[in-house]
Amino acid sequence: MEGGTNLNLIIDGKKDIDFNFILENPIAMPVSEMNTAFTNVDGRDGSVHEDLGLQDITFSAVLNLFNFSDVYNDTSKMVAALFNAKEFTTDTWPFIFKKKHISWSEIANEMGVTAKIQINVRCHPLKFLKNSPTQSFTAAGTVKNTGTYSSKPLLKLYAKGAGDSSVTLNGTKFTMNMQKEYVFVDCELLDAYYTTTNMNRFMLGSFPTLKPGDNNLTFDGAIAKIEIEPRCCNL
Repeated sequence: MEGGTNLNLIIDGKKDIDFNFILENPIAMPVSEMNTAFTNVDGRDGSVHEDLGLQDITFSAVLNLFNFSDVYNDTSKMVAALFNAKEFTTDTWPFIFKKKHISWSEIANEMGVTAKIQINVRCHPLKFLKNSPTQSFTAAGTVKNTGTYSSKPLLKLYAKGAGDSSVTLNGTKFTMNMQKEYVFVDCELLDAYYTTTNMNRFMLGSFPTLKPGDNNLTFDGAIAKIEIEPRCCNL
């Protein structure tokens, strides 16, 4: 084995060592930057700028094979796991990266007895906290966002009957005509649904976000309970 570290790369819940590979070096921590457009205006000192949203983040890693009994098969399994992966983390990071794309700068194999895989992974701009449990409410309360950046939660509204109901979260109000036993409101996908049934036509208003810290929640009408997956995240 060429070097190595006690840090494990975790791919959709499975460690690199489960594939007989190990990280050569610790992974440098990526941080997202704001995608900003700058425009020069005649007669004005300095430029005018517009923030267009966070840029994707990327990280690189080198994985070395450490068990040489079946080099080609182990390498193929590792490549397949990396290619199909949705999430990456390590056993020490408190957050998860959501993968968008992966590329290989090198897959080296020497005479069938050693292997090295170099990867570059492009991810969602934010780091999603592992410890972000669902919060349940049967009355007005406070929703906690323990991250350092605003998040787009997933709400599950439970009905106690049919009819119009209102929800106000972090100052954003929407109404939902409760036609089913429950309705999901996904503030990231901007979608309301029951199993595979689209419920957007029964919703009026905006999808709320959670600011870091405490967020006030109130609801009324035909809603008996709300469960909120806060999806807490960091820059």
